[in-house]
Order: sequence, then structure tokens, then C-alpha cells
Amino acid sequence: MLDHEVTGLHWTNAQTFAQNLQSNLERIKSTCCFLTVCVMAHGSPGVVRGDDGSILEVNQILQLVNDCLPFQVPAIPVVSQKQF
Repeated sequence: MLDHEVTGLHWTNAQTFAQNLQSNLERIKSTCCFLTVCVMAHGSPGVVRGDDGSILEVNQILQLVNDCLPFQVPAIPVVSQKQF
């Protein structure tokens, strides 16, 4: 049986989001075999923006995931720029 965990983060500052993401990745990296990260945010192409106007590049989010997870956990980036 596979165990799973769902973690939701409400964030308003992009740098705090990055720190929280890194902390959660560090916490799960020894037991993680599959990871899905969904980020809903406003911004512009290539960046997400916090409510306070702070920005974080999407590439930085992808790099955090790649740097924190072991090599056997596949990282397949999918980024959508759909506007609703």
C-alpha cells in the first residue's frame, strides 16, 4: 500500500513560499517516491507574484525541487500559462 500526504500552504510572500517549499521537500525527501507540486498564483510569464508584490521565478521553484529530491524521484516539469 502506498502512503500519501497532502500539504497545503497559503502564502502571500514569494520568498516565504520558497522557504516553506524547501523545508517541506527536506522533510519528505527520504521517503518520497512521487511528488506533485501545484502552485496557483498571479504573476507574469516565468514568475509568480505574492500578494505583497514579491516575485519568484518558476525556474527557481523547479530548481528547488530538483536540488532537494533524490535522483530516483522523477522530475517532469509541466508549466501552464493559462489565464482565467
